[in-house]
Amino acid sequence: MGEKMDAGRRVAQCLLEGGPSPFQLQMKPVVFSIATMQGAVALWRLILGDVWGAATDALVLAIGYIAAVELRSVYFAYYGFACSVVFALSLGTVAVKLLYRQGGSSTVSSLDGTCFAMLTAAAAALLGAVASLLLWRDAQRAPERAACHAEAMLYGSLKSAEGG
Repeated sequence: MGEKMDAGRRVAQCLLEGGPSPFQLQMKPVVFSIATMQGAVALWRLILGDVWGAATDALVLAIGYIAAVELRSVYFAYYGFACSVVFALSLGTVAVKLLYRQGGSSTVSSLDGTCFAMLTAAAAALLGAVASLLLWRDAQRAPERAACHAEAMLYGSLKSAEGG
């Protein structure tokens, strides 16, 4: 009876959690690289004096690291949302700086270091949002894989319990 309970518990855990898919394992170093780039941008923004931008990039770095380590769909969703917010805010701030530039031309060549840091943050955030969207879509297909795996586990445990 104890073996059947353990098998049932393993099946339930497999159905609820599932393991990481091969795609998620392949994307893990990509998410780490993107998060590392966001950390470098956060440090750059802090050096330039953009404390709030550095803080948001550091938070996105932390969420990205957790998403890459845990490989759960909820963390992919959090990371994608955070990257989308950073992307929108960074591009919005650069657009406002271009529109309301005082005394001079409002061309891209007249941007300062803070604007380039914001554009880099936006590019890294866009990469993070795309990666998290791909990972989230893959995680949404995981119940199908988990159900097949759970059936195989259940069949194997019943077969061994019957002695054949």
